[in-house]
Amino acid sequence: MPFKVLDRDLGWSDFVKGVVKMHDARVAVGILDDGEEYPDGELSVAEVGAINEFGTEDGHIPARSFLRETFDEQRDALDMLARLYAQRILFAKSTPEDAMNALGATLAAAIKKRIAAGIN
Repeated sequence: MPFKVLDRDLGWSDFVKGVVKMHDARVAVGILDDGEEYPDGELSVAEVGAINEFGTEDGHIPARSFLRETFDEQRDALDMLARLYAQRILFAKSTPEDAMNALGATLAAAIKKRIAAGIN
């Protein structure tokens, strides 16, 4: 008696594709050095950002973290958002690019809010 094998995917291949796409997804948030000069004409915007983030070696300018501390404060919210998007990606309801854009926008907004409120 011959028999026939029937392979029912039920979405498994899409699930695997979603996992692979998530692995390569990236986002950059912070001061991305595009060579723009700070108004004083001596330093770049990225250099001024680094000085504010870490302070100077001689201690004349103290560290006023607006990147690291904001990330630390937002870690739980970002984790929840990442989990939500991971589920959406795995079920083909969103893309890794959508997830990275949402995570990046959320963190960027929190950093801007921290800067506007004043960093101590």
